[in-house]
Amino acid sequence: MEQEEIVTSKLKDLLACPNCKKSSLKLEKGKIKCSKCKKIFQIKNNIPILLFQKSKKDLFDIEKYYNKIYDKDLDVNDLKLLKKNLPFKSVRQDIIKKFVSENKKEGILLSIGCGIGENEELFSNKGYFLVGTDISFNALNIARKYCLDCVYFQSRAENLPLKSESIDIILSIDMIEHVFDDESILDEIKRVLKKDGILVLTTGFSGKYDNHVCSDTSKSFREDSLGEGGDLRDYGLNLVDRLNNKNLQVIKIRFTDGPLAKNINKLKEYFLKKKHSRMEVITGQVMETNKRYLFYSKILRIFYKLDYLIFGRRKGGLIFIGCKKIK
Repeated sequence: MEQEEIVTSKLKDLLACPNCKKSSLKLEKGKIKCSKCKKIFQIKNNIPILLFQKSKKDLFDIEKYYNKIYDKDLDVNDLKLLKKNLPFKSVRQDIIKKFVSENKKEGILLSIGCGIGENEELFSNKGYFLVGTDISFNALNIARKYCLDCVYFQSRAENLPLKSESIDIILSIDMIEHVFDDESILDEIKRVLKKDGILVLTTGFSGKYDNHVCSDTSKSFREDSLGEGGDLRDYGLNLVDRLNNKNLQVIKIRFTDGPLAKNINKLKEYFLKKKHSRMEVITGQVMETNKRYLFYSKILRIFYKLDYLIFGRRKGGLIFIGCKKIK
């Protein structure tokens, strides 16, 4: 059996056409065709490209932006080693793993906006059927080597090519703040999640009820002092109300990046000295190009854990929300 057939076979009970939403996709000569609306979707490097957007320019611009971020071919073994030293990852990943294992011990796990595959890889060889999707084909090309247990397809989070009520667990890790139409994403999450399915959502937190919207959203994407881009807003507690109103009942809230972490984080300008690209930061390569950062990272890791123990239930710059779909 060809690799494309293996990938499509694993996904066939989940996929629906992103154009007409019908579950009428079939593999024909290395491509995926919808027998209902006749749309044809390509498969490249064993990744089904299930993109559909009425505004082709909008789709192209966003895909191009994120493809540029992930335009390097990385050694995944080096990548995994480097990422272990990223200070803010370990605490949050522990929260994610604990919440999922306590609420769903098996099932289909979908990572939306999966990037290079690190979040679904947390559940590799744990008995879950892993599925990942992202707008960036370049990111997915890295992810399929980073998490070998996961099946990937390219799509937009606002238009998931999946059957309704087909997913048990959804991970939305630092994704929702990157898109303009976040209401569509919440609707899609509600649609594809099974009753009693769970959602894990993390994002930047404004510390208030309302969102903090970046002033430059009409032009492009925000960049901070580390060179990371793409954030359009930090969310307030109104996000909790929005989730509850969609029958995605919030059952757990935690915070990271609290006061202790923020204060020690002020030292980063001394250790970093220069601006780093988004890829250097999210992959951990910053520690190869800037040896000072590795030392700084080890200090910050201690403060992140201490910070979470003290402030994790009350405040922080990042919010973790665990939900269960009630109907």
